[in-house]
Amino acid sequence: MSITLLRDVDLQTVKAELSRMLSEGIVSPNVRRLAEAAITGKDDNIVAIFNFVRDTFPYVPDPQDMERFISPNRVALDYFEGKIRGLDCDDFALLTGAMLGSIGYDVRIALLSTSNAEIDHAISQVSTDIGWLNVDASSKEPLGWYIPSGRTIYA
Repeated sequence: MSITLLRDVDLQTVKAELSRMLSEGIVSPNVRRLAEAAITGKDDNIVAIFNFVRDTFPYVPDPQDMERFISPNRVALDYFEGKIRGLDCDDFALLTGAMLGSIGYDVRIALLSTSNAEIDHAISQVSTDIGWLNVDASSKEPLGWYIPSGRTIYA
């Protein structure tokens, strides 16, 4: 499945779906091809993928009262067909996580509560020799920026 639409979702369902889509993306040849296209050789691979995703795909929020997840494979296929999809934070997290995972990095999705609300933001994180690095390509903030969070849950 390339797009999942959820209404009235519970956190366990969201975690399971994000985990499934990340795992599928990591082994997708299309996602691997997109990661290889993003790596220019002049930047570190993490930096190159972060910059590519942030600079290529526009932020578009999900429809109100609906959670939509777009698979990294679908985004990659569309990209190679000349279509640039709009993504929201969870789609950016899935895409960056899957691209990094496809070239051998250990990655995870972090679901954050950035206000007094329930979970309201998603990012990917990549394991480095100094710990987990935040990868939030949905923001114009730099790679690794600290995101104030009241609560973090990993998918």
